[in-house]
Amino acid sequence: MKYNPMNGKAEVILYNLQSLSEGPLDEATFLKRFPLSEFELTSYQFIEPEEGAPDGFTVVKLQAQTKNFMKNAPLEQLWGAVLGSSVKVTLEGDPDEKKMKVMFPLQENFYVAENNALRVLQNEEQGLVLMEFDLSDFPSEPFEAVMGWKAPAVIPPSWEEAYQHDADIMRLRHVDYYGALIEEYHQRTGSYPLQGLSEFPNYVHVAAPHQQKYAKGGPPYQHEVTDVETFRKVLELGLGREIDLKFDPQKVPVSAPNFYIYMIQGEAYFFAVHLYHPYPFANALGPHYHKLEISNQKSQRRGLWQPDQLMKDEAYQKAMSETPVKEAFFMQLEKQYH
Repeated sequence: MKYNPMNGKAEVILYNLQSLSEGPLDEATFLKRFPLSEFELTSYQFIEPEEGAPDGFTVVKLQAQTKNFMKNAPLEQLWGAVLGSSVKVTLEGDPDEKKMKVMFPLQENFYVAENNALRVLQNEEQGLVLMEFDLSDFPSEPFEAVMGWKAPAVIPPSWEEAYQHDADIMRLRHVDYYGALIEEYHQRTGSYPLQGLSEFPNYVHVAAPHQQKYAKGGPPYQHEVTDVETFRKVLELGLGREIDLKFDPQKVPVSAPNFYIYMIQGEAYFFAVHLYHPYPFANALGPHYHKLEISNQKSQRRGLWQPDQLMKDEAYQKAMSETPVKEAFFMQLEKQYH
C-alpha cells in the first residue's frame, strides 16, 4: 500500500482475496467490501493469478485519489478498509520534525514487512500496532507498507524482535567492514584516520543524512567533532580509492544510539556500534543497548576488542555469519545510504 500525503494519491495491491465474493470480482463488488467514500477510484485492475497459484487466489490493484489529503480521515478510511478495523491517525511535532502516527488494533497472525516508516511497534499486551512516518521533509515521500497475515507457526515473536535480529547481523558485519578499512589505512599511511588533526579526542558520528539530527551532543569534556563526509574523504585519500559508508539500519533511536562512533586521540582509535540483543562479546549498557568496540589498544574492559582478536572469536563469527531473514531489504538500505 502507498499513500502520498502531499497530493492524496493512493495505490493498493491486495493479494489472495479468496473470501471476498462469491460473484465476479468487478469494481462494484470490490467497493461494497472496501468502501472508500473519501476517495475517487481512478484505476481498478483484476490481475489474473500466476500459473501454479492456489485455487481462488486473486490479486487486485487499485489507484485512487482524495481531495481531502490535508485531513486525517482519508488515510484512516484507506487503512481501515484494508485492515478491516478502526485506524487512528495523528500528527505530532514542529514543522521541521513533524511525524504522522498510524495506530490500529493488533490482529492475530498479523505482520508488517517492508515499509518506509521511521518505526513500527507492536504492543501485544495492549493489542496495538503503531507506525510512525516522517513528515519533516518537503515534499514528503509516499508512505509505503507491506502487511499481511500468516499462520501462527511462521509468525516471529514480534516485528521489532525480527527486525532487530537482522539489524544486529548487519551491525556486526559493519564492524568487520570498518575494522578492515581502518587497518588497511594504517598499513598504507602509517597512521590512523584523522590522527594528529587535533590535540583533543576527535569524534566522528557515522550517521546517514536522516540520522544526523540524532547524532548530537558528546562527552562532558573538551573534544572535537569531525563530520562523516570529511571522514570519508580522509579514508579515500589514504586508501587511494572511493569507498562506501555503512550506517546503522535503525532510522530513529529506540533503546540505543542509531549511529556508529569513531574516535581517535593521539595514536589510539576506537570504533563503536550499538546492538539490540545481548552477545557474549559485547558490553551490556541497558535494555536492548549493548556496545561493541574495536580499537588498536589492548582490551581492558568487556566489549572492547582488537580487530584481529574479535575476528577469531567463535561467538562473533557465528553471529556475524548468520543470514538475515529480510536480507534483500537490508541490502537495499545499504545501497540507498552509502
